[in-house]
Amino acid sequence: VNTNETLTCSSSSKKSRAVYLTGDSHAAHFLPTVDGIKNIDTFYYNEIGNCEIIGKYLIERKLINNKCSFNNNEFIEKFNKSNFEKKFIIISLRLSEYFKTDWKIIERYNQNKLNKFDFIKEKYLNFLSKFEKYNVILITTVPESQVHTEKCIFNEFLNKKINNQIYSKCHFKKKMDLKRNKLIKSFLEEISTKNSNISIYDPYEKLCPDDICHNYDPKKDFFMLHDKDHLSIEASKFLSDDLKLFIDKI
Repeated sequence: VNTNETLTCSSSSKKSRAVYLTGDSHAAHFLPTVDGIKNIDTFYYNEIGNCEIIGKYLIERKLINNKCSFNNNEFIEKFNKSNFEKKFIIISLRLSEYFKTDWKIIERYNQNKLNKFDFIKEKYLNFLSKFEKYNVILITTVPESQVHTEKCIFNEFLNKKINNQIYSKCHFKKKMDLKRNKLIKSFLEEISTKNSNISIYDPYEKLCPDDICHNYDPKKDFFMLHDKDHLSIEASKFLSDDLKLFIDKI
């Protein structure tokens, strides 16, 4: 799906529940999650949320082209006018990446000289104001490794001798990664206090319930990560029932 395209998937002609999933690649890896929720009639996915919160306004020093459209109102108006009984907006962004110093606010968009945290918070609220009638779900983070899963598999199953340094990164201590999760969760909770229609979904513990998190867990035969920070299709589908329960309680 390109930045300015919208993926639409309908499982029935009913107009009961619709989900609009948006953000960056950390929204895209939840597509199998949403697709696996049985009582959703239609879901939409695009990257407008990323463009409206991050893409238009921040630049990474290695980034060459910004492909964000500056006119995203057409889809938003269409979604707002659709006649579903319940609508849910799910936003997922890899905020821990954008909070890094490599990412800079484009000066002409920051006339109030806000720090990066407050600037991104403002952009979140501006985007969310377009959906005040509907339930909004902000997703925190998934566990992140320092090593690509492919490297883990080669190290443990294809190499003659296991490299212990790589092994320890493929099976990493949760407490070393939780600080990042807590930072993002706290940031999103601040945003949620501004509107009563905002909920926070945190899949971290569901994906890593023990003290050690695994790119691939051979004991459970479970691939959690496709690479370093994106969920595998298996792990994304694994979250479907949990997210369904979360949505049902809203």
